[in-house]
Amino acid sequence: MLVWLESSSIASWVSLSLWAYPALLTVHIVGLALVVGLYAVRDFRLIGFFSGPNISLLEGTSSLSSFGIAINLVSGFLLFSSQATFLSSSIPFLIKISCIVSGLVCSGFIRARQRNGLSMPWYYPIASLLCWTTAIISGRLIAYF
Repeated sequence: MLVWLESSSIASWVSLSLWAYPALLTVHIVGLALVVGLYAVRDFRLIGFFSGPNISLLEGTSSLSSFGIAINLVSGFLLFSSQATFLSSSIPFLIKISCIVSGLVCSGFIRARQRNGLSMPWYYPIASLLCWTTAIISGRLIAYF
């Protein structure tokens, strides 16, 4: 199935076009900045690194972070399609995907606790920050391993 995906017309366009891969990578980074930037502000605020903004102000950013996730899903799939067979066995890529899923789960727990007015254990935002940081580092390491 991965060979079929990699030989599809969309994957060929991504890998052979002069501008497709760099443009998709740029869009992917913008999505990453939206997601990780918003989650990092929330997580650092919950840990107590700074006193403002009020954490309730960050509740309105969930649609913006969801938009960033959607951007990354689409651009990430297109980027993956051009190197599917290589990436499916790449340890840094597999770590990246695992950390993204874990980061989204952490963010879901945090959002649910905030919505229900429950206290926030200190390790939830720290786990979220660790997941997103590891996902970024792993993503960069894909090119080298």
